[in-house]
Amino acid sequence: MSMLIALPGRGAGQTSKPPTSEPTGLNRDMLSLLGGDVLAVYSYSPVESGQQFGQSMMGLLSAAGMLGVFKPDQQVLADTVSVIAELSKFPHVLALFDVASQPTGGEGSFRLDHFSMALLVQGGDYAAQLSLLKKTIDHYFDSENATISWVGEGAARRQRLVMHHMPEWDVWEWGQVGDLFVFTVGPGAYERIIANAAAADQPGRLTDVPMIQRAELHDQEMDHRLWLLYLNVQELDRKLQPVLGEYYDQVLAALKLSLGDEGNARQVILTAGYRQRAFVSKLYTAWPDRAEYGYLTIGLEKGDPLLALVPPEATSYAVASAKVSDIVAWATNSYLSTRNPRRRERMVANYERVVAEAGLDDVYAQLFDHLGPEVIIHDWPAHPFNWPFAKTILVSHDGSLEVRKVWPRVMGVWQRLLNMLNAPEPNETGLESASWGESLFQLQLNRTEEGIWFLHVGPLVLAAGAMTDQHLVISWSAPAVAHNMAYLRKIEMPTSRPAIIPAP
Repeated sequence: MSMLIALPGRGAGQTSKPPTSEPTGLNRDMLSLLGGDVLAVYSYSPVESGQQFGQSMMGLLSAAGMLGVFKPDQQVLADTVSVIAELSKFPHVLALFDVASQPTGGEGSFRLDHFSMALLVQGGDYAAQLSLLKKTIDHYFDSENATISWVGEGAARRQRLVMHHMPEWDVWEWGQVGDLFVFTVGPGAYERIIANAAAADQPGRLTDVPMIQRAELHDQEMDHRLWLLYLNVQELDRKLQPVLGEYYDQVLAALKLSLGDEGNARQVILTAGYRQRAFVSKLYTAWPDRAEYGYLTIGLEKGDPLLALVPPEATSYAVASAKVSDIVAWATNSYLSTRNPRRRERMVANYERVVAEAGLDDVYAQLFDHLGPEVIIHDWPAHPFNWPFAKTILVSHDGSLEVRKVWPRVMGVWQRLLNMLNAPEPNETGLESASWGESLFQLQLNRTEEGIWFLHVGPLVLAAGAMTDQHLVISWSAPAVAHNMAYLRKIEMPTSRPAIIPAP
């Protein structure tokens, strides 16, 4: 049964701003509607290509949904991608106001006990947002398991979805605040936005937080800020550590946000944007006794020999200097720290057994220690749907014969592990025992006749990679990898040197 959703009947024009010398994409108006006690914030402001990606991806997913391609669990993933695709077209801010959890009885197992968040979207015409919200609601709710009603008066007029047989905090509300589309989860979340909008000059906003102001000051070098991620670690400590205990501490340690007895980081900010065609990203960290700031990716000066590795057709690029083995270890440990102990032990045991059976001694020493330090990221060739994450990554290596010989064996290990993960029972039949329909939406790793490995879910390729004499080439498809390999063969390879990351 279709459920009616709408916005109050008021104009929603988008006001144009006079040109300034500061970066575009700061989303200051939306950030000012959040209090300084917010737990986490993600702010995004697209470039023009984001609009094209959102329209193309939404069309594909809508067609697939109408054809009944998705099963119920796959529909959740499809709806998630649909929301991301729609949001990619407009400036938006996602804020976490409150979160709490409770243990469920099993070791390392917890359930969500309370949750409160808000999504602010600046787009002008909100018919698309309402249409997507209606489709999402219709996938999961009808009049028998949920109720939609109008609540509030005047500027606070909005719609509310209350789900039957669900926790009291699981309440959805949406409406229009000024020129913003606002969607919230949790009682009182919508009122917070309304109150802050009505008292625009009151102090204590997120934009008054010194670290936020510092990031905005240093980001003045950008032409356009693409996104900002803010974590109020001090408040997250207070909310989550008493319940999660050592599991929370392990996550912070894995993320390098804890100094043990010296205390945890208080605030963390990641920002990224464009300076001409260079993609610049930075990390800001506030510790109990100091604040740190540094670059994660940079651009290159004109005439730098490393620019030869960036195809002239690329519209953007970034350069990083990285110890790849440390990054892989950090990512692995961060992921494992979020698993309960029993599952973590099983995953590690499976990995160690498969690695040993593949004849590998130490994957870090045999592969990852040879990679880096130069990492170059660019956007050639362009993705047909302008997917903003469809980039090409060139990771330098030391040219040793071992790294090229070990690469296919390591990929074979990951292929086998994925097959084990996809198996309906804890055996190794994996995809061989799955039906065509089941295997269509399983994460798989395969290899082309040209030796390019590609990770995919059914027909959707997520990433592909191949090893050359001097680089590991990763891109969004096997043909994209092949194009970059052909380009690298044509150019005069620059002398390898570490990319210089400037000091703060």
